[in-house]
Amino acid sequence: MLPSASDLIYFYEVAKESNFSRAAKKLHISQPSLSFSIKRLEQLLNTNLFIRHTQGVTLTRAGNKLFENFESLLTQWNSLTTTIEETNQNIKGKVTIGCYSTLCSYMSKMSSNLLLQYPELEIHFKHGLSADIMQHIIEGNVDLGIMTDPYPHANVIIRKIAETEFAFWSSCKQNKEVDLYADELLILADLKIPLVHSLLNELQKLRQHRPAPRICNVDQIEALAAMAINNHGAAILPKCYIELHFKDQLKMIEDTPTYVKPLCMVYRPDVKQVAAVKVVLKAIDDLLQSIKEQSTSKMP
Repeated sequence: MLPSASDLIYFYEVAKESNFSRAAKKLHISQPSLSFSIKRLEQLLNTNLFIRHTQGVTLTRAGNKLFENFESLLTQWNSLTTTIEETNQNIKGKVTIGCYSTLCSYMSKMSSNLLLQYPELEIHFKHGLSADIMQHIIEGNVDLGIMTDPYPHANVIIRKIAETEFAFWSSCKQNKEVDLYADELLILADLKIPLVHSLLNELQKLRQHRPAPRICNVDQIEALAAMAINNHGAAILPKCYIELHFKDQLKMIEDTPTYVKPLCMVYRPDVKQVAAVKVVLKAIDDLLQSIKEQSTSKMP
């Protein structure tokens, strides 16, 4: 455990004045508060710093050593606090966003614009499932997460920012609709995503006695979309991603199960004080609002 800056400053003033009463007046605190601060520092260092006598105090050998190094300690402390303030106030440094791999591409336009606008900003993406991302946020390895179904935790803020719809998609190149009841049906999906399994279960209920469709597990959203566009199967993809990148190349297959989930932003309260994180949070909100407005304008 490190001593507080105030305890060190109080020690320095007592050492200079050689008197608790005069130091307390100079520091504008009560003498008992000053005595308690020095006692706390002595307990932390496990040694006496002053020799008390009727005329005041003198430094012990340990006290002299601390006094000699005080200015360098204070300089380092001030430098550190300045660095922290700059980190909080300036838009620079690394911001790590945790999300499904399917959402990383969705965020690529936002991150590219921010990196052009702020040359000293770095944006990193960490892929994972909601539970894993949440743990990374709690442990401080990820600054903010975008996920579905985050579990409540006392140390994080959870804010709903949108809804995401997962559905079955096929290529616009096809002359006829994909037959989801065909025995030779091939489903393209990222099986790491829990709601994909829910969609597959719902599809199988509709297929009734027919055998389960073949599944091709693909863990990259770009590959999923490309395979569906080239007629290799029906892909399970989020609607927001299709509308952003492939609205003229992929179409939602009619009369098939869909899964709508709230999309949430998750972060620790402390990161909201960091300017770089605040800029990223606002950029994500602006991106989602823009997509929402575009979708609304297309409605008949």
